[in-house]
Amino acid sequence: LASEAPTVNLLNSLLARALRMGASDLHLEPQGGPARVRFRIDGVLHEVDTIPAAMVLPVVTRLKILAAMDIGERRRPQDGKIELRVAGEDIDIRASVLPLAEGESAVLRFLRKTALVYDMKELGLSEDIERWVLEDLAVTSGVVLLTGPTGSGKTTTLYTFLSRLNKPQVKIITLEDPVEYQLSGINQVQVQPAIGFDFAHGLRSIVRQDPDIIMVGEIRDKETAGVAMQSALTGHLVFSTVHTNDTPSAYTRLLDLGVEEFLLNAALRSIIGQRLARRLCASCAAPHPDSERLLESLELRPLATRLGIQHPGLKIAKGCDACGGTGYKGRVAVAEYLRCDAVIRALPKGPEFLARARQYARSQGWRTLLEDGFAKALRGVTTVDEVLRVAG
Repeated sequence: LASEAPTVNLLNSLLARALRMGASDLHLEPQGGPARVRFRIDGVLHEVDTIPAAMVLPVVTRLKILAAMDIGERRRPQDGKIELRVAGEDIDIRASVLPLAEGESAVLRFLRKTALVYDMKELGLSEDIERWVLEDLAVTSGVVLLTGPTGSGKTTTLYTFLSRLNKPQVKIITLEDPVEYQLSGINQVQVQPAIGFDFAHGLRSIVRQDPDIIMVGEIRDKETAGVAMQSALTGHLVFSTVHTNDTPSAYTRLLDLGVEEFLLNAALRSIIGQRLARRLCASCAAPHPDSERLLESLELRPLATRLGIQHPGLKIAKGCDACGGTGYKGRVAVAEYLRCDAVIRALPKGPEFLARARQYARSQGWRTLLEDGFAKALRGVTTVDEVLRVAG
């Protein structure tokens, strides 16, 4: 037991440090000697430490024990789940171990149970987009889609919508892969593809549970898409996600899956595209020394005028103790919003659809992800570099 103490203490120290720094993931990577430790903070990896070579195997073994993995198996990838209390906080951890040439790499994803607040203001949506979203949340039927790559905050945004709608007189059921966070008062179902319980089967079962609001983690196939649209037509408000580059492309993605155009036109209410940009640290953000040049070279003045930003000023990330030297603290949603109105529905869905949809949407105040990001940079919420990183 005494020999285990240094391993336990080292691992506990790393976990507590990761949580204290607000990390979403901890990466332990072998390098033929000491292992590198990196934390993903606000979507970006930071190297924070190394583990002595003699401690690497004991630490990985300890992780395997906690995650109920086979400690003798070092040739195959393994996944598991850990429930721990670290620094007074209950956390769930999704653990993944992958054999590499130099040893085993371990990645831990933290799913924090406490202090989770899903609030619309915390998302940081632009004023007009938030207003349009609130209109969507006020209706009782239709499909609202979120689109964006993995890690773009779609689940958090959906949870925020559901939390706002969560009332005693409303039944909400979610279908997720996996259930990331427990939401009080909401019925959450985890799909299990290994036994044939996928999104399509789960959605058919959910509809028979008399829900008012349904969330489907992802639309991946024609059957799931079709049932989601049919559910909306029978009086349900449905939320789901797809993977496309922008909002108009989500429309054509569903058509490509084989969803009938009449069904899509009747059910789809809106599409929200999203990325996450790091927020500037309020304690150390400073005026950009080349602000005027960037305003001209990126042609941001017309955007500022269109949005009524009278004194546009770009800022840079400096770094201080409050933000751990990164210059950023927290993240903000960069979004675009497409309302699927009568004009969008009437547009021919041929090769010209995307261009025509974007042209019409722009006439209604639509902004691209890049423009919404630049709008936040003009207001000093984030930086131009960060906007170009996530939406460029």
